[in-house]
Amino acid sequence: MDESEVLLKQMENEFEILLQQAEREARRLIETDENNSEMLIELAEQKAFDLSDGHVTLMRFTTGWKIFGGSPDLTPASKERLSKLRVHETLEDALSYYICAC
Repeated sequence: MDESEVLLKQMENEFEILLQQAEREARRLIETDENNSEMLIELAEQKAFDLSDGHVTLMRFTTGWKIFGGSPDLTPASKERLSKLRVHETLEDALSYYICAC
């Protein structure tokens, strides 16, 4: 591995750690707030307006929830992208991920 590959790997590891910390903090907030779903929806909505003209897609599958900014389409590339998205066990987890990581 050359120096740039080592640096990239290090950055990827640091990003993963930050993402895990953000998800833990979001879960903590969810557990302590009575209106957590409503709050998360409002935050996700605001992020969608900031990043993708208000578009956010949230889908429920038998395996869990998936979420991404933007609108879905039925192209092969979009289906491939959808299949690679992280699966979340709960609606709150999906919203927290979108707010913190996307």
